[in-house]
Amino acid sequence: MRAEIRKVALEYERSAKSTKQYKRIAGILNGETKVTCVLYLVCNVQMESFLLNGLRGTRRQVYVSQAHQFAEHPPKRCWLTLHSKCNIGSRTAFPRTSNK
Repeated sequence: MRAEIRKVALEYERSAKSTKQYKRIAGILNGETKVTCVLYLVCNVQMESFLLNGLRGTRRQVYVSQAHQFAEHPPKRCWLTLHSKCNIGSRTAFPRTSNK
């Protein structure tokens, strides 16, 4: 069995941006061809919500997690994911890859 290699972008969002800035970022993500998904680490639940709302226009798969939770239990962490078709965030387990 051949493993599929995918590139993932990792971002740390320290502070909220304006709606206009997130709209621009969503446009950039929509045009991105080198990464499969984007993982955002944030400082608190308010930033999770703000980021998911700000990037709702993207077609790229976006996952969001609080940084401290990710640092404590990265393999077990449930990520918030953005589904652009319904424009809401929902919790999902981030797919794990095998080292075999």
